[in-house]
Amino acid sequence: MQDAAFALDVLLTMDALKSFLRDYHFLVSGVFGALASYLIMSWFYKGNAAPLETQGVDTQIFRHSPRTRTFMYVLAAACAVMTALPAYALIYPDQWTPKLLLILGFGFSAVYCLLEVRRALVIIKPKSMLVRGAFSAMREVAYSDVVGLKGYDTLQMLCIMTRGGKRLWISYMMANFAVIIERLNQRGLAVDAQQPALNDMARALVQPEAKPELAWFMLPFLSVWKLGARHAAVLARFSDAGFEGYVVHYTHGSAHKAVAEVLAMLRNKEFALDAELADAMATDLQQVLANKLAWSEV
Repeated sequence: MQDAAFALDVLLTMDALKSFLRDYHFLVSGVFGALASYLIMSWFYKGNAAPLETQGVDTQIFRHSPRTRTFMYVLAAACAVMTALPAYALIYPDQWTPKLLLILGFGFSAVYCLLEVRRALVIIKPKSMLVRGAFSAMREVAYSDVVGLKGYDTLQMLCIMTRGGKRLWISYMMANFAVIIERLNQRGLAVDAQQPALNDMARALVQPEAKPELAWFMLPFLSVWKLGARHAAVLARFSDAGFEGYVVHYTHGSAHKAVAEVLAMLRNKEFALDAELADAMATDLQQVLANKLAWSEV
C-alpha cells in the first residue's frame, strides 16, 4: 500500500509539473533564457579587456576586443539564419506581414553586428576625439565642443552630444570602455550618472570671482575646477567614521599642477583623512600623473 501510495504521489506530482510547464511555459522559457543570457554575457564581459593601443605619447586607440568580435560574428550568423528561415514562406499568403518583419529585423541585426565589429573605432587625442560607428563615418570633435555625455543602458550605448547638434555613439561593448570614460573625465566631461557627485563637489567652492568650470576629475574622491586664472581641487575627506565632506586646495597652475600638489599634500599627511584611504588615493594619483594620455595639458 505504501509503495502504491508513493507511486500515486509521484504520478500526481508529474502531472502537476506537466500542467505547470504547459500553463506557464512562457515563464519557464523566460527564466532559462535570462539565465543563459546572464552566463553568456558574463563570459563575454570578463574577456572583453584587450591591451591598450597607443599611438605616440598622447593618443589612444580603442577597438572591439577579439572576444567581442567572435561574439558578434556568431550573433550575425544567427541573425542571418533567422532571416533566411521565414523567407521561403513568403510565397504563402498567410502571415506574410510578421514573416517580413522577421526578415527585416534579423537582417538589420546581422548587418549591424558585422559593421559594428569591423568599423567601430574611438581615438582619444589631447584636444579632440575621433569616433566611427557601424553606420557613421569617422568624425572628429573637440572636447570643448562636447555639451553632454548620456548613457543609454537599454541600448548599451554612450551618446556624445556636441554644440553643432551632432551625436556620436560608442558601444558599451568596446574593449576598455571604462578607460574611454576615464579619458573623457580627465578632459572635464561627465556622464549624466556622474553629475550628482560633481554637483556636491561644486557646492564646496565658494568663489564669487568666476563660475566654476569642470576641468578634470577622478571619482569618487577628486575633482579640479577652473576659476578664472586659477584652479581649485576638491578632495573628499574621510575618517574612520566615513565620509565627512570636502577640502579645497587652490593653485594658480594648471589642472596637472593642482593634482600634483594634492598628491604632495597627501604624501605629507596635510589632510585630515583616514590614513589607509589617503595612501590609496596617493597611489592612484601617482599613476595618473605619470600617464601622459590622462592630460590634455601638462
